[in-house]
Amino acid sequence: MENNINKVMGSILNKDVIRATLYISVKQIIRATKKRYGNKLIDKQNIEIALTIGKPNYVEKEYIKMIKKTDIPFPILKVKYIK
Repeated sequence: MENNINKVMGSILNKDVIRATLYISVKQIIRATKKRYGNKLIDKQNIEIALTIGKPNYVEKEYIKMIKKTDIPFPILKVKYIK
């Protein structure tokens, strides 16, 4: 679990992305999101990150349904990014 959290947090800090999601199973995800106001970061020197571990939201559930149709097994080891 700790390795997965490090992977998500590291990807959001090292890359220019707003949200990074790792799908552990059908009912569990790990998501890190940079806090921002509108489309701009609140403070360029300090970065606030919200970490969510738990159930997927509606958009993530739709993505899981799409993945199930393609027969890709869980856990998905690749982190999904939103810029």
